[in-house]
Amino acid sequence: MRQPQQVIDQRRRELAEAIRRERFIPVAEVCRRFGISEATARRDLRFLEKHEQIKRHFGGALMDFDRDFDSFQQRVRKREPEKRRIADRCAEFVEDGMTCFLDAGSAIYYVASALCRRDFESLAVVTNNIAVAELLGEEPGIHTILSGGRYFGRQSALLGREAKAHLKDYQFDLCLLGAEAMNERGIWNSDAEIVELQQAVIEQSKRALFALDASKWNRTAGEFLCPWLSLDYLVTDLPHAEFAEGGGGLPAERYLAV
Repeated sequence: MRQPQQVIDQRRRELAEAIRRERFIPVAEVCRRFGISEATARRDLRFLEKHEQIKRHFGGALMDFDRDFDSFQQRVRKREPEKRRIADRCAEFVEDGMTCFLDAGSAIYYVASALCRRDFESLAVVTNNIAVAELLGEEPGIHTILSGGRYFGRQSALLGREAKAHLKDYQFDLCLLGAEAMNERGIWNSDAEIVELQQAVIEQSKRALFALDASKWNRTAGEFLCPWLSLDYLVTDLPHAEFAEGGGGLPAERYLAV
């Protein structure tokens, strides 16, 4: 039975607003949230795209991540002193002989910068962050490997399912990751494909370390990445008392405040 047009119009308005607010909503989540079939969800998304209310993306809808999200250069300048402190602490976990993954987070760029100030004989760094690869590429003792993937120029990153496929055969001693938000539930990021890549990297790593500055606290983003107990360490400038009071569930010994 066909729904009245006013019901369809209202649902589409709510869907467009949700996508503008959250940046990304997978098709499966659209179905769950609005109680509609996948065919109806895709029809609504096509309608919204045709009327230029959203941009569509593989597997869901994205408000043109590479265009509208802050560029890497914009992100890397925000809270630079705090990110450098966080990065210096993160870099202490990196040891000679390791194979590490560094992702496209802006704080992770400063981890790479900290590694440049150390001497290594045989450190392997795999990254999807082009700026990190350029920074480490000429460092003696650091073997730098750039992942494959779709090129997102403003993000200085290689992303998407192609990047995930390229990384599937690696085993990492340590992965160092960034994200867009964190709250009492855990860690969030902006896009499903980025989250899928990070989740795969965590699975392929002996230890997972997140570098997140305090501005990310008590926020959400488009996609849930992981609960607190799935990571080994959080390095942040957020005081532990504020984190614990807000319901963050990471044990104190794995919470490294700088």
